[in-house]
Amino acid sequence: MKKLYFLFTLMFAFSIQSQVIITEIADPNNDYQARFIELTNIGDSAFDLTGYQLVRWTNANTAYTTSSAVDLSEFGSLQSKGILTLANNTKFETVYGVAPTKVVGSGGPADSNGDDNIAILDPNGSIYDIYGVPGTDGTGQPHEFEDGRAERKGSVTAPSSTWDLNEWNIDNDAGAGDGALDAPSGYDPGSWIGFSDNTSPSLSFSSPNNNSTIYENQLDVVLSIENFNVSNSNGDGHIHYTLDSGNLVMKYDTNPISLSSLSEGNHTLVVSLVDNSHNALNPPVESTLNFQVDIPTQVSNIGELRTSAEGEAYEISGEIILTYQQGFRNTKILQDATGGIHIDDNSGVITSAYNLGDGITGLVGNLSSYGGLLQFVPIKDAGSATSTSNQVTPVTLTLSQLAASANDYESQLVKIEGVTITGNSGETTFINGKVYTLTQGSDTFALRTSFYNFNGENLPTSAFDIVGIISERSDVGLHLVPRNYSDTTLSIDNIDVSVVNVYPNPVETSLYFSGLNEISRVTLYDLTGKLHLEATTNSSLDLSSLKKGIYILKLDNTKSSNIYKIVKQ
Repeated sequence: MKKLYFLFTLMFAFSIQSQVIITEIADPNNDYQARFIELTNIGDSAFDLTGYQLVRWTNANTAYTTSSAVDLSEFGSLQSKGILTLANNTKFETVYGVAPTKVVGSGGPADSNGDDNIAILDPNGSIYDIYGVPGTDGTGQPHEFEDGRAERKGSVTAPSSTWDLNEWNIDNDAGAGDGALDAPSGYDPGSWIGFSDNTSPSLSFSSPNNNSTIYENQLDVVLSIENFNVSNSNGDGHIHYTLDSGNLVMKYDTNPISLSSLSEGNHTLVVSLVDNSHNALNPPVESTLNFQVDIPTQVSNIGELRTSAEGEAYEISGEIILTYQQGFRNTKILQDATGGIHIDDNSGVITSAYNLGDGITGLVGNLSSYGGLLQFVPIKDAGSATSTSNQVTPVTLTLSQLAASANDYESQLVKIEGVTITGNSGETTFINGKVYTLTQGSDTFALRTSFYNFNGENLPTSAFDIVGIISERSDVGLHLVPRNYSDTTLSIDNIDVSVVNVYPNPVETSLYFSGLNEISRVTLYDLTGKLHLEATTNSSLDLSSLKKGIYILKLDNTKSSNIYKIVKQ
């Protein structure tokens, strides 16, 4: 029994002492040199900081910066209700009128511009208390505090090894909380609301952020109410609200306020707490939410979208086909019979998984441009593919036609036959992110390996055909972007398909060739351009090790070349 009692005593003592938490992270709108982090011991006894560190994951990095970590050991034991203020610059004292506990310098945990992730690590290197989600850039995310601050709510009673939005009051320049905040008035270094004796009622909005744009005619407004019991009879009182100075609505619970049949334009929701006699509290407790409703305009196809006004929301009602996608910025490129469009989805709004050739219907987004390239930024996930294995035939053009009207084909698949290529800096291989010159007779056009999926493949030394997507950059202008190396095909007297036979197709194990007198190379790629097989043969190819799917077979001999689509069962 004594042993058990002793163990319980140790556990109890540890639980009381294990209470140092991050209570404020500041990125003032008016002065980046006034950034700071505040750490607070909310326990009832001193806390030994020996071996603890404060670290920062910058942007979307999955590893924190060890060189700029702050070793908290130097502060020894932090007394109960003691607060450490760690500043990024000596200007802190000039701005706030008080000295920080320590200036830890720029580039470290106290120098975040509002999109980083910050944590206290215990002596074992495990996360002890954290703000944000390591590996996720905070820009546009719930934990962004750019030009504002993140303040730990007074109701928090323990550290957390995983981030919880409900534990924080967040202000940022995107409209969260009170929006962008200037120093010093918007900040209170050295003080935490959890230590105040203030039990006054409070009311705020958890979602949406103030000044948000809503793309539907309905909205659920989530409230955050503290120190006030909302009830119909035996509580402290209830809620009054008005929309656009309209009729007063009385609400007797804390469920979201559901607004429907909203018209396009700006709206203002005013919510207040009242007592059981419908009288305003003294002092009044009231919050105002401003938001805009932008109902997406219906367009039937990409061609209609491309002629629409930028800065507006649209829904493409027709089906569009995926011709390319990559992880960087969750880029997708789609087209239909009327045109193509570049999808920039850096925030990861589209969560449905798609394959090349999938059809997508009802895509909703905002139309804008960047560097001259017209792009569509998704507003919501489009859902599952509405069709699969669609084939998009590239438009065959000459370089002369591209030079005259490439903008008409922006974000579309095009094919140019019989071109040669030279590296603009003397390259003899394909290098990611490089610009090359395509030549056809006396005409030229730029090619750029923008999709970063080339790996030093040799540039063709003779005429070849190439398929790619027309794109645009401010530093290059309109240019062609091949999706992968298999988009290039030698163009010397194509193999006579009336003589050559590739069978069976679909195929389960072995693929056979007939009519081939000479084969120098057989290569097989998947639809992303990844090479799966390479052989020298004029008779057969063993495909038994491949997964089921669609592949591109390329036959090359000394005089000719051709491409075949192969279905592996």
